[in-house]
Amino acid sequence: MTVVSFRDDDDVGSAAPLVDAHLTKDGVLAHPTETVYGFGCRPDSRALSALSQLKQRDATKPFLLLVATRRMAEDWGMRFTDVAAELVRQFWPGPLTLVLGVTGTKLPDSLKGPTGGVAVRCSSLKTITMLIEKLGYPITSTSANRSGEAAATDVEMVERRFGDDPNILILDGGKMATAVPSTVVDCTDRTLRVVREGAISLARLKSPTGTRVL
Repeated sequence: MTVVSFRDDDDVGSAAPLVDAHLTKDGVLAHPTETVYGFGCRPDSRALSALSQLKQRDATKPFLLLVATRRMAEDWGMRFTDVAAELVRQFWPGPLTLVLGVTGTKLPDSLKGPTGGVAVRCSSLKTITMLIEKLGYPITSTSANRSGEAAATDVEMVERRFGDDPNILILDGGKMATAVPSTVVDCTDRTLRVVREGAISLARLKSPTGTRVL
């Protein structure tokens, strides 16, 4: 297990080639977000399978993706309805995950949920979004823990849980200020459905769009 400093722009520049090489070998990245530490990998079937095994999680349960921009999400086949685009304008970058319909074959089926959509968000943590932009591809973001454990809010929690696993590269962004996860909204239908209420409340989601939310 290797730990790399990840506190500022210079750290991002130094870390990017190390991260890319690690992820290309189907490695797992422990990375900060604006909420909790997440586990990241490339959006391909082998890497996703390795991540599921690490988390001891049902391989049929999909992971969400972090993107640097809406354009990156679209380049990978994710479709934004008018309502989804409005939510992006209001809340991205930030702790709002959108489940979007997809086209094309760039993303594996294992990332799709029960409605056929893929969960995606753009983090408001500048360093992780800069890193993804430098990588040029999305990475997963699932809480850095085994299924059933509390979310990790610092590097020490990840190290205690996973020991010296050589398949994990840790980006040390310091201690996270909050352990509240992102809010997840399914935008694959005309009616928005809140899958999980988190850092952004249901009341805030209703106000910008005037769209019915379940």
